[in-house]
Amino acid sequence: MVKEDSTTRGISIMEQRPLYQPTVVPMFVVLGMLDEYLGRTIMEGGEVVETFYPHERALVDQFTEHLRKASKTYEIAADIHLDEGPHGHISVRSRALTHMVDAFYLGDLSDLAHGELPHRQECIRWTGSAARAGEKEFRRTLSASLDRRAFPAMVGGFRFRPEQADPRFSYLLGVYHRYGKATGFRFANSCEKAALVVSFLIELGCEQITHRMFFKGVPGTNVIEFEPTDDLRLFFGIEDGGSNKPPME
Repeated sequence: MVKEDSTTRGISIMEQRPLYQPTVVPMFVVLGMLDEYLGRTIMEGGEVVETFYPHERALVDQFTEHLRKASKTYEIAADIHLDEGPHGHISVRSRALTHMVDAFYLGDLSDLAHGELPHRQECIRWTGSAARAGEKEFRRTLSASLDRRAFPAMVGGFRFRPEQADPRFSYLLGVYHRYGKATGFRFANSCEKAALVVSFLIELGCEQITHRMFFKGVPGTNVIEFEPTDDLRLFFGIEDGGSNKPPME
C-alpha cells in the first residue's frame, strides 16, 4: 500500500533570492543524522548517543567529528567511545554528550548554553523501562520528538538570515548524509523526521516536494523527493542530472 502526502507540494516564490552559502552548524548535523526509528529513546543515565548499523560503518567517523565540534560549541568536555556489538552494530558512547543531544528533545536548553549538563532527569516524566545491553537492571525510558523550538522561526524576506537558515540547512545535511541520495531521502518510520524534512525544504525555497509513505510491511518507509534550489544543490553536492559529489563542509 502506498500513502501519498498530498502528491506534490509547491510554493510560488515571488522574488529570486541570491545564492546563499550556509555555514555548517555541527549540532544540527548531528540531530539530522540520528535514527529516530520510533522517536528518540531517552534512557535514565543513558550514555549511547547513537547506534549505527553494520552497513553504516563509514558514517561513524563523520558523525563523531560533528559531535566533537558540537561539544566544543557548548563547552562540554567529554570522551567518545565506540563499541561494536556481536552483530556489527556500532554504538557511539558518552554520557555527557548523550545528555547534550537529549536536551534538544526534552526542551530544556537553558543549562546547555552555559556548558552544563542540559537537563535534570528528576524532572522527566518517564513512560517506560528497558535494560541496556548486557545488563539485567531496568532503567526508566521515554520516547521523544525533536523540539521545534530549537530552530529559530523563519522570518520572510528577500535574504535568508543565518541564525534562522543555517540550523535548517545543517539538519537537512545530516539527514542527507545518512539517508539521502541524489534528490531524495529514504528512511524507515521516523514520521517526525519526515515532517521536519518536508517543512525545512519548503522553508528553504524548494518548489516541488513529493512525500510518499509505503506500508508493505513493518517498518513503513518514507520516500521524499525534491527539486533542489541552487543553495541546496551546492550544499549537498548534487550535480546536474542528480548524481552526487562530496557536500560542502
